[in-house]
Amino acid sequence: MVIVGFRLRLLAAAIIILALLAGMSPSTMADETAPPKSPGGAAAPVVPPAPALKPLPPQGVRRTSAPQSLGGIISDPVTEMKALVLYKPGDADGVYATISASLEILGIPFDAVDTGAAGPAGTVEESDLWDGINRGHYQAVFITTSNVWSLYLDAAERSLIEAYERAFGVRQVTLYAYPNPVEYGLDFVDVAPLPMNATLTGNGQAVFSYLRGDVSIPLTLYDVYGYRAQPASGADLTTLVQDPTGKTLLAVFRPGDGREQMVFTMSSYYPAIPPSNIHARLLPTGMINWATRGVFLGQRQLFFAPQPDDVLGWGDCWDPVNHHYILDTCYRNEPHDLDNLAAWQTAFKATAPNAAGFRIEMPFNSEEVFEGNPPEVVNGQVVAGTLAAKAVALQNQFTWLNHTYSHADLDAASP
Repeated sequence: MVIVGFRLRLLAAAIIILALLAGMSPSTMADETAPPKSPGGAAAPVVPPAPALKPLPPQGVRRTSAPQSLGGIISDPVTEMKALVLYKPGDADGVYATISASLEILGIPFDAVDTGAAGPAGTVEESDLWDGINRGHYQAVFITTSNVWSLYLDAAERSLIEAYERAFGVRQVTLYAYPNPVEYGLDFVDVAPLPMNATLTGNGQAVFSYLRGDVSIPLTLYDVYGYRAQPASGADLTTLVQDPTGKTLLAVFRPGDGREQMVFTMSSYYPAIPPSNIHARLLPTGMINWATRGVFLGQRQLFFAPQPDDVLGWGDCWDPVNHHYILDTCYRNEPHDLDNLAAWQTAFKATAPNAAGFRIEMPFNSEEVFEGNPPEVVNGQVVAGTLAAKAVALQNQFTWLNHTYSHADLDAASP
């Protein structure tokens, strides 16, 4: 068993994000001339809902008067390297999917408690949190939504969790919250107008140091929901992520009793396919790293292996005038496109410290090369100046993958 401390600063992460974001303008998602989310009028992928949350009372939610300190000062407190996740099925399921997948990807052990289940499985007891002597069972607490905190945990459970966090110095993250001045140090401003781009503050850059400081984080329109907030008067609050007008979306709140809580006011869903919910890929690692104070069981690995599909073949285009796809005959790469790609790859390998062995994988189809009008291979000879000729000239620059001769649908092929 290896304990790995992370202050993740891998340049590859920033490169992956910039590659995902390149050419993406979230504002076009609301444009009627933009293509639908899936081609041919097919139904969009099923995404767990991002529901509105129930507002919390202005004065916050009720606690019991005890326990305040788990029975007194705990000498030499230690915590196990495991996280606690509190959730409720049917309550922003995408948020639970995001945190559970993120913890699993890193390899961090965690216990998930369905707070809607009947006790004892769905309740938080004191013995669940510590051994009664000096050993805490969790190094971080993740609560999926403010609904879970206010509706599915009772006053005694809320008081117990806070007492545990004070006694053991454990941080809490609420992954999707309705702004509230008492619970989160945030005043509600409005429902977030989507789509929009979020940015890191200077303090946010320190927490999410694996991202470029000027990264633009798109929040989409269709399957994301949330709220804009502003620091409550007198609150000890540090904004980490903000909207274009400076409104708070993600912050750290210190209520003054020794606890620290990170609060996000937007929903999320991983593994939604980009460009949907890109923030669910960018932010959880930093949130987890903050919650665990940078020390946890597990490891973060990043893989960057782009595959520009169907090289040498034709591709689809979207007709913004007639609102339909032009299939298969709209666009084909030209020789200079491969030159440009090879030049970019060479520059990337030279400037990225850990990218010396990087190679783009090129899945290719050959039908157009041999049977196009005109063909690019005649009597076994490649015609000069063609895309095929350029591919041959640059063949050692890339890793080539056979993607079938004609891009045939092999789903119903015989064995």
